[in-house]
Amino acid sequence: MMIWFLSVFLVLLMIGLPVVFGLLLAPGALLVLDGSARDLPVLYRNLYNGIDSFPLMALPFFMLAGEIMNRGGITTRLVEFSQAFMEHLRGGQAHVNILSSILFAGLSGSAVADTSALGSTLIPAMEKNGYSRKFAAAITAASSVIGPIIPPLRHHDHLCLCRG
Repeated sequence: MMIWFLSVFLVLLMIGLPVVFGLLLAPGALLVLDGSARDLPVLYRNLYNGIDSFPLMALPFFMLAGEIMNRGGITTRLVEFSQAFMEHLRGGQAHVNILSSILFAGLSGSAVADTSALGSTLIPAMEKNGYSRKFAAAITAASSVIGPIIPPLRHHDHLCLCRG
């Protein structure tokens, strides 16, 4: 059965059908040809359950949050703040990248938002200062992992810290 699925799938791809439709039509066609058309609702229910995923839905929104923060100037201010502390050190731009990620994690709490917002600002800046693109991307990716570890500071948390 797997050989038939693979051959039908490859034929659908060769005629120019997008992959998602090939993955949908190939098993559906094989179920109909096999006489198991009663199993089609199970196939489509499993397809829907695979798409109905909260993390899958959250990724574009985290990227949108990063882009909004980038366009609003928050990331530029964070980078300038980090530069005031770290730029005088050897490898200062890499330190700025890491400190900016730590500070941005306190705002978003998301590695995806951190990478999309700070990466578009810091990678070109690091390239301009003589770092390789690979190194700049690696530092940005490695430092953005701290996003989920540091939770965002909420307004009432700040008030509790001031009183306590």
